Amino acid sequence: MIYVIFGASGTGKTTLLNIVNKEFGERAIHKKGTTREKRTYDDIEIESFPEGLPQERFGGDNGYIYSQYGNQYGIEKKQLDEAVNNNYPHFVICNDLNTIKMLRKDFPDKVRVIYFMFDAPREEILRIQKARGINDDEIELRVSKMDFLTQQYIHNSSLFDDVINNRFGVNPEIELWRQLEIIMKSYDDFREIPSRAVLFDLVDYLSNKIKEVESLQDKQKNLIERNFVFIIMPMGGDPGQDEDKIQGVYATIRTAAQTAGYRAERVDRIPGSSSIDDKIYEYIEKAELIIADLSYERQNCYFELGYARALGKDLVIVYREGTKLHFDIDHYDNFGFSSLKELERELENRLLKHKNNSFS
Repeated sequence: MIYVIFGASGTGKTTLLNIVNKEFGERAIHKKGTTREKRTYDDIEIESFPEGLPQERFGGDNGYIYSQYGNQYGIEKKQLDEAVNNNYPHFVICNDLNTIKMLRKDFPDKVRVIYFMFDAPREEILRIQKARGINDDEIELRVSKMDFLTQQYIHNSSLFDDVINNRFGVNPEIELWRQLEIIMKSYDDFREIPSRAVLFDLVDYLSNKIKEVESLQDKQKNLIERNFVFIIMPMGGDPGQDEDKIQGVYATIRTAAQTAGYRAERVDRIPGSSSIDDKIYEYIEKAELIIADLSYERQNCYFELGYARALGKDLVIVYREGTKLHFDIDHYDNFGFSSLKELERELENRLLKHKNNSFS
């Protein structure tokens, strides 16, 4: 299987590749060419060609060449073919969507695209970059790239298969390895190698994370806006989506919420100058209740739902009958609907029940 890692510089991709190198060896890491000068802290997957990429290696039918931020990058098809033919995992870092689409086309059913995100406050990102000896101008460029690639992911979510979340803190390698292990096992592409994690390190790490979550939840209680419901749902515009049906569901959810005494909104209907992903995080944190519509199986909806669940939010999950659900939702408040009338009736009942429980 070919795993394409999509993420900005400074998010921890090098840490992930170091894990891959230790667990699967150098042949699992794609040696990508670039015209960029080699840097002292460069990624282990980079091979620098300042005078120009060798066309016989990276060009034409031999590979894929794309440009970003004034430099060329090359992915060698020979390395990919060897990985596929010999049935071993192969990891490629690539932030170019067109190249990713070509890889999917040329290696059908053999490419899995992973969005690599860095879940850290801005001040922590700046501190980590400074500690690595990166100058202020490049730090600002890296932060802007993180924001840009997040937007790329949100607006092209159908191109991605999985997400790895670098939750900064103690022993990030353990958490990254755990997430990567889950992804690879889901594709039956995992080599049974004993985990490098030492039990006591893992216990310490989890204890610290529990304390962080408890502290975050205490802060969030003071941020919640009473009677505000945030709607996670498709917003239309993608192939296979019925715009009229989507808008009908949105209007029905708002009507049911209003009847039950709530104000319900989705992110594109909330005014403000901040980016859409910042607003999503902000309003999930602020909401008293989350309603998530999983119709059309949008990956960004699952991602936002996971974020809300991690914050301990009360959830009501709805879906149009016939929708394929990608995880077990039996332990959440959920129901399928076949008509807008049914959606409104069921949702109103559940919201009223939630309100009564809130006051009890």
